[in-house]
Amino acid sequence: MWTLKLRQGVTFHDGTPFTADDVLWTLNLVADPDSASEAATSVEPIDLGATRKISDHSIEFHLNRPIGDFARLLGSKALLIVPDGQSEFTAETANGTGPFKLKEFLIGERTVLTANENYHAGRPHVDTVEMIQIPDNTARFNALQGGQVEAMIFLEYPQAKALEGDDSVQLIRGPGSVTVPFTMRVDEAPFNDPKVREAFKLAVDRQQMVDNVLLGFGRVGNDVFGDGYPSFNQSLEQREYDPERAKELLAEAGHPDGLTVTLYTSDAGPGMKESATALKEQASAAGINIQIETLDSAEYFANDLYLSAPFYQSFWSEAFENVAQGALLPDSPYNETGWPLEGSDWADRFREAQGIAADDERNAIYGQLQEELWAEGGYIIWGFGDLVDAASPKVKGIVPNGVFPLGHFNFKDWSIEP
Repeated sequence: MWTLKLRQGVTFHDGTPFTADDVLWTLNLVADPDSASEAATSVEPIDLGATRKISDHSIEFHLNRPIGDFARLLGSKALLIVPDGQSEFTAETANGTGPFKLKEFLIGERTVLTANENYHAGRPHVDTVEMIQIPDNTARFNALQGGQVEAMIFLEYPQAKALEGDDSVQLIRGPGSVTVPFTMRVDEAPFNDPKVREAFKLAVDRQQMVDNVLLGFGRVGNDVFGDGYPSFNQSLEQREYDPERAKELLAEAGHPDGLTVTLYTSDAGPGMKESATALKEQASAAGINIQIETLDSAEYFANDLYLSAPFYQSFWSEAFENVAQGALLPDSPYNETGWPLEGSDWADRFREAQGIAADDERNAIYGQLQEELWAEGGYIIWGFGDLVDAASPKVKGIVPNGVFPLGHFNFKDWSIEP
């Protein structure tokens, strides 16, 4: 059992108080299968029938199974609290507790926010924030240089390299665990054969990727998530580029003349398209012919191919346990690789590990689970890149963050100098 105490004096944008009723309503709403919420896996361990309100600002949580790191669970990125009774979510009904209110939202075009005068932690320094969607990276950068925007996300690594030491642009560099892995569905041919998956993992020259794609803004990856987090397994043997062994494995899997596959990519993440092009060249030495299909970045994670195509590319920047919740359980909303393997108890053991209270003991089990993912999983995590954004020198208050762009979009701390 856990007791959660809420901050007092917080109000929604419409002036109503934020209370325990709002939290309980939200959790039940997320748990409803009809909501299809991506936070459903975070709510699953909570016994909502027994969980109860103690007072307006405290809740007694009862769990279906032990959770050792309950704070991390409740802090899931999609578990945002909405007012008690709200079930319709549009730009007109948006009603949060944050430092900005939603004024305008046009899908695929722009979002306009205005300062919340009653924000519990103090009024933001800026009156208005306008976010404009510009899918093309070069166009975003041109808009920054031309003064049409004050900040941009996802600076391409060649641009970042060229701008080092240039005072006309402020580089926002957050060392972190950003990765744009290749995803192989373990339940779809040809990747349902473990020898094929291993061959593809050996067909990647990871150091060359880091040198030529990340341009020094990152480090080599080893097919598991979360480098830099306490749960990351650093003891795994580093995979090296071995196209000859990859050829042998393909032959053993019934592909003596090599294999042709289609890889879908985009510029939805930094280095994504460039790494796909590099892989095509590197894997050819192993007899692997990769045909690249480039998709529009605005729809890359919202189409019929994502979560179904055998070979795709993705974007993550979180700890292993967060990615596991989102992508590695049978009911995960972003299960890109079809993991776990059929008949495996991997998901059950992950859930058991979540219940261990001691961090070192819990992380040790997470490490064992990563070892299995390294050996048989469907991810090729070739490298971890820094998160590099850019801003005008006039913008102050951006604190680099290696997980989400522009200092986690923490606009309340920004200010603009004349």
